[in-house]
Amino acid sequence: MLAAVFLNHNKTVIIKNYENGFKRIFTKLLDSIQFPFIQFYKKQTTVCLLNTNKILANSKFIQTLIKKLFGLKSTIIYP
Repeated sequence: MLAAVFLNHNKTVIIKNYENGFKRIFTKLLDSIQFPFIQFYKKQTTVCLLNTNKILANSKFIQTLIKKLFGLKSTIIYP
């Protein structure tokens, strides 16, 4: 049996045999319900980042992600 792990900023989903049956339908239904809230969150994140004086990142990966998604410079402060 196949197992898949999907990780993004919205959720982490671990589903066995992801391509079959009820779990796939349930995941699509859940995604469609969450879509308006995710779009609102993305809009608010963009507004907050554009209105800040300094952006801090906790890793090189997050710094690269901020640069790629928003085109903004950030400073790395390792935990």
